[in-house]
Amino acid sequence: MDKKILYDALTDMEKTLSETLRNVSEIKATTQEVIERNNTLEMENTRLRDRIAQLSKNEKKTKVKNRAQIAMEKLYNDGFHICNLSYGQRRENDEECMLCLDMLDTLD
Repeated sequence: MDKKILYDALTDMEKTLSETLRNVSEIKATTQEVIERNNTLEMENTRLRDRIAQLSKNEKKTKVKNRAQIAMEKLYNDGFHICNLSYGQRRENDEECMLCLDMLDTLD
């Protein structure tokens, strides 16, 4: 084989390998960026899931509280005591009870 042809072939191979190495380096850098972005998004996703869970808990508590408040108000408006002292007893002449009213205020 002619030395010039061999030298030219090696030079071409060197250029090809250099270009391939540059491409691999770019792919490596891009992969690193993608991994870092993925980690950031996973952490943000975890924080958001925790926040959603917390908000869901608070919403459930609020709904239960609202149902309890509605039930207590209904009992009181139907003429029954809802205070600890006379719970379930009929209010005489539908007179207002300060303890019951205080109980309703604390449910808000």
